[in-house]
Amino acid sequence: MQAPVSPLTARAQAMFSALLTIMAVMGITPYLHVLAIRWPLRLNEFLWRYDTFLMAFSNGPQLIILLALIGLLALLTGSRVAVRGVAIAYGVVAITQLLTLPFFLLDYFQARRLVGIGRVAEFKAVALKTLVVAIIVAASAAWGAFLAWRASENESAGLRRQKGEGLVVGQPKAARP
Repeated sequence: MQAPVSPLTARAQAMFSALLTIMAVMGITPYLHVLAIRWPLRLNEFLWRYDTFLMAFSNGPQLIILLALIGLLALLTGSRVAVRGVAIAYGVVAITQLLTLPFFLLDYFQARRLVGIGRVAEFKAVALKTLVVAIIVAASAAWGAFLAWRASENESAGLRRQKGEGLVVGQPKAARP
């Protein structure tokens, strides 16, 4: 049983490690941007929360695409730990999206009353698009978490040893002539 060997050279692996770090920063940056724009936090104001949800949910597709690329690079470099980290990140994204959707909907129903008559259709269209994108991102992230977790499992964990493979205790010594 051998550890998985990466088909890449040492130089390529070093480059991919740098690329993994850059991609992780790219995934976090839009959310830091949302936080910087929406600072200070005003969680008691439903319009502030509604706008923040719109901005955060719109960054979801970029995040899951970056996680997929990070996972692919981790598979190419043979890093099971990085693939497992991608699986966990996918799971966090899926759970976060699903847990925040009800609050987005509640804030939508509150904000809808404040929209002018001429802008109701546009307001509903933006909210519906955001809702659909959030649901697709949550489903994609959950599926990505499942697949990445399976890809990070040890390939030799389910294999049974053949007779005589590895350490064999209690076998009689061969007779000497």
